[in-house]
Amino acid sequence: MKASRRWWLLGWIIVVALLVGLGVAFHQYERSHAWREAATNLQAIARLKVSQIKDWRAERLDEASELTDREGFGKRILDFRESGMERFQILFDRLSSHDGYSDVMVVAPDGDILFSLINRTGKLNDKVQRDLERALQTGEPVLTDIHNESGGYGPNIDAIAPFYAEVGGATEPVGAIVLQNDASEFLYPLLQSWPVPTESAETLIVRREDDHVLFLNEVRYRRNLALRLQIPLTQEDVPAVMAVKGKTGVVEGTDYRGVRVLSALEPIPDSNWFMIAKVDVEEALGSWRHFSLFILGSIFGLVLAAIMVAAMIRQYELKKHYRAQMRAERARRRSETRFRTTLMSVGDGVIATDANGAIEFLNPVAEALTGWTQKEGRQKPLEEVFRIVNEETREIVENPVRRVVREGNVVGLANHTLLIDRGGEEHPIADSGAPIRNEEGEITGVVLVFRDQSEERRHQAELRESVKRHHRTLDNMLEGCQIVDFEWNYVYVNHTVAQHARMQREDLLGNCMLEVFPGIDRTELFERLKECMEGRTSLLMENEFFYPDGTSAWFELSVQPVPEGLFILSMDITARKQSEDLATRRRDRLLAQQETLASLIRSDLFWGEHLETAIRHLLEVAAQHQHVERVSLWRIDEEAITIRCSDLYERTPNRHSSGQVLNREIFPNYFKSLIQEETIVADDALADPRTCDFADDYLKPLGIASMLDVPIRLYGTLEGVLCFEHVGEKITWLPEHRLFAQAVAHLIALALAQNERRKIEEEKENLQGQLLQAQKLEAVGRLAGGVAHDFNNMLQAILGYTDLALEGIDPDSPYKKDFMEIHQAAQRSANLTRQLLAFARKQAISPVVLDLNDKISDLLKMLRRLIGEDINLAWMPGASLWRIKVDPTQVDQILANLVVNSRDAIAGVGKVTIETGNKTFDEEYCHDHTGASPGEFVRISVSDDGCGMDKETLEHVFEPFFSTKPIGEGTGLGLATVYGIVKQNEGFINVYSEPGHGTTFAIYLPRCEVPMEDRSSDSSPEPLSGGNETILIVEDEEAVLQLGTRILEGLGYRVLKARGPREALQLANENHSAIQLLITDVVMPEMNGRDLSQKLRDLMPDDLKVLFMSGYTADLIANRGVLEDGVKFIQKPFSMRELATIVRQTLDA
Repeated sequence: MKASRRWWLLGWIIVVALLVGLGVAFHQYERSHAWREAATNLQAIARLKVSQIKDWRAERLDEASELTDREGFGKRILDFRESGMERFQILFDRLSSHDGYSDVMVVAPDGDILFSLINRTGKLNDKVQRDLERALQTGEPVLTDIHNESGGYGPNIDAIAPFYAEVGGATEPVGAIVLQNDASEFLYPLLQSWPVPTESAETLIVRREDDHVLFLNEVRYRRNLALRLQIPLTQEDVPAVMAVKGKTGVVEGTDYRGVRVLSALEPIPDSNWFMIAKVDVEEALGSWRHFSLFILGSIFGLVLAAIMVAAMIRQYELKKHYRAQMRAERARRRSETRFRTTLMSVGDGVIATDANGAIEFLNPVAEALTGWTQKEGRQKPLEEVFRIVNEETREIVENPVRRVVREGNVVGLANHTLLIDRGGEEHPIADSGAPIRNEEGEITGVVLVFRDQSEERRHQAELRESVKRHHRTLDNMLEGCQIVDFEWNYVYVNHTVAQHARMQREDLLGNCMLEVFPGIDRTELFERLKECMEGRTSLLMENEFFYPDGTSAWFELSVQPVPEGLFILSMDITARKQSEDLATRRRDRLLAQQETLASLIRSDLFWGEHLETAIRHLLEVAAQHQHVERVSLWRIDEEAITIRCSDLYERTPNRHSSGQVLNREIFPNYFKSLIQEETIVADDALADPRTCDFADDYLKPLGIASMLDVPIRLYGTLEGVLCFEHVGEKITWLPEHRLFAQAVAHLIALALAQNERRKIEEEKENLQGQLLQAQKLEAVGRLAGGVAHDFNNMLQAILGYTDLALEGIDPDSPYKKDFMEIHQAAQRSANLTRQLLAFARKQAISPVVLDLNDKISDLLKMLRRLIGEDINLAWMPGASLWRIKVDPTQVDQILANLVVNSRDAIAGVGKVTIETGNKTFDEEYCHDHTGASPGEFVRISVSDDGCGMDKETLEHVFEPFFSTKPIGEGTGLGLATVYGIVKQNEGFINVYSEPGHGTTFAIYLPRCEVPMEDRSSDSSPEPLSGGNETILIVEDEEAVLQLGTRILEGLGYRVLKARGPREALQLANENHSAIQLLITDVVMPEMNGRDLSQKLRDLMPDDLKVLFMSGYTADLIANRGVLEDGVKFIQKPFSMRELATIVRQTLDA
């Protein structure tokens, strides 16, 4: 009851304290809220006024700057000082009236007042004089501090504008204009204003003056104190002192009146002024003070109500207490009955005594163990009924009642205690005694509880025997078995644990784990074991154990709680963890390899146009991932006779190389495996039969110990092999090594396939271009073929008759020049026709075996005339040049066209180079360069240092009639003719050019191994040779027929002329024995020339000679069979000399 009363009183005090505390907290919160609201308003007003003052000061300085910046103002001051300063009156009156200046003065550099609107004289005061000197030194306007002037002027703020002028050739300060502002006109009214009605608020500006604070404006509660009121800096509670000492924001302090005020402190930028906006605390917190009275009254009312409620509750609790006591008494009686029944039924012996040790109660178990009944033992001393001795010493054990009473706690008997019953029989027991206390806590008796341990002793003996058997079993287990007690001492360890710990069993048994393994208590393992020990829980975990020598081992631990402490079963899983770690590393390596391969496939480099760059990158990545020194790619030829290294990457020098070739005859075993497309996994390359052939020449010099070679297949065909070569000690190639190597080989095959596809597409495009070019050629050829015959016949007549005219005309005749011009024009027309036919590859040619160096040497003089003197022609003949078979005139056409093109590409001085040389192309080169053919070729190159060509021009350079020259300066057939001649002679041409870097044309003509004929002869023209033989000329073109007749008759021959085959046969019948030579057109209406010659030979003797002539294209003539070896032919148009020469050669053959 007393305790309940104390708790009730404590609860009431807590409620009252809580009400008071909440009231006080609310009171303080409201005061803080009112304080913050007043502080926010003060700070806003202070910042507003600071901003206004800052703007006002800036305006004063800007107006002074405008005066300073006026050009020539300093010179005007000098002039006015001589002529009278009154001339400033109008300007300064305007300034004063417009900007509200109280005075405008002109002062000299020494401070003398030269002019004043209010007629002030004398000097400026000392403070303004110092500001004047600063303005003249810096050249910038200066705004003075607030100051009083002598003579009753002030307080003022002056803006000083300095001026300079040329004096004696140097710029000197000549004075300044002082714009004086009366502080009472703007500044003080601004400070005295307040945005809301107030009884105590005011705004002050102050500055530090030595060890005082000087008030710069009038204060609200005192008069005439501006620039006179000072407060020492030692009065740190004054807001003005706080401001000049650097404090900003809202503070609470004591003002100059000694009244508590709330103040907002702000520095005024660009000045030494500080703004203080303040209001009395009484006014700032006035509304809160009224509200605080209400709060205090409310608190008092709540406390009074709490007292009344507490009294009512107390009355109710008293009634409740008495009713509870009645119920408790009834419950106690029931409890005692139930308690007695429980004691009588419990399985342990129970004896209750009073405080003196007299027995008051024995339950049935106690009666059975002691031999005394309840009735017999009641009120007997405990020592008489409950006789106990030490099992080992047989000494009488101390009376437990006296011990419990003495110690006042629950006590237990010592181990090995025997109870001797009334009949003298001994019973091993375990007991304990506990005090019985009343409500006041006084000991009124003792209860003893004891248990017969006979059966338990028997079980313990059996258990010990069982433990020994188990220990023998555990000692022979392969797993480590250990038992630690609750003090972490090793109770049992088997031999395997000692082996795991690398110790002797004696070093562990009986010793503490924390001492045997210092620092183990700081490990995660010990924390987990500690949890199992304290929580009696099981644990299965893996742990890495570190030995003192730095090595470690992994163990799987199974922990079970046992009565002694913890049983720990340990299994060495180091080998398994190493296998798992190896598997993890392999998996990580495979994942990294897969990611690398995926990134390679996704990269633009892999799908780009540069196969060599992509493969180089692949080899570098493969070497890095496989951790090998050398990775190389070898390409095999079609017959699988040799493999050639196309790229070898070496990691240590980080370099690439190529070119080595291996032959199947030298390394048959390796090639056999390679041809069978077998992956060669040679852990010991020196001993492996497939690679041991490389030992002396390759493996040993390079230190290669292991090789992994993977074949590369493309479209089912072996293309090469990817080689991984490990330098140093032998290694074992793991499955992941082989998988990655095969994946890289597949990637290379994919890159090769991509490159092959790209080449096929390029070749397709080139073939399409060639088809288009062939179609153009065919079109031009048809055009050339269509006009060649008629055009050549006309040109034949013009050239022939011109030759006759020139032969017969007087050399001094004025018409000779005209005939020569006609002849040259006809010759140019004939050359144009030949170019057309050469371009279309329909020109009749007579190829011969020649030495290109000799041919070009003969042309140099003519070529130099073509290019002129400003361009240097360099001739660089190749050594041991192979022979070619070509029509010499076509070589002339090629070189003339190329040299002229080079000349036209050079502006001014330049250089043209002609080179020759031998060149051999293999299948691989031709595979990569469309248009090229494998074999041996003679190279002719013509290079210049002219303007060059861009890519778009290069694409059209060989098209007929395409020209970059201005209209009228080129036919567009020069390069097309060269292209046609090269193709006609089964060669190919390449062109290399860049804008601004010149152009090179490289022509490749096939080598001819037929010996060159001796064609040396005197090149000087011989006189026309004739004869007296009879010649039958057959021509369906009348003009050409008459021309040929005249030329031949002029040479002394007897000529029979026929206008067609029928007429020719008729003349042959009439003169069959006299005709020695038949000159016939190839294409005629009735019969072609070939058939005509056959019929005439049937009529004539066997020695009838035949000379064919035609103006048609070569392909059309060839169809008539007149371009075969041994058949004489002359192409129209021909000159008189050409006709005379070939007629004589035919007759003499």
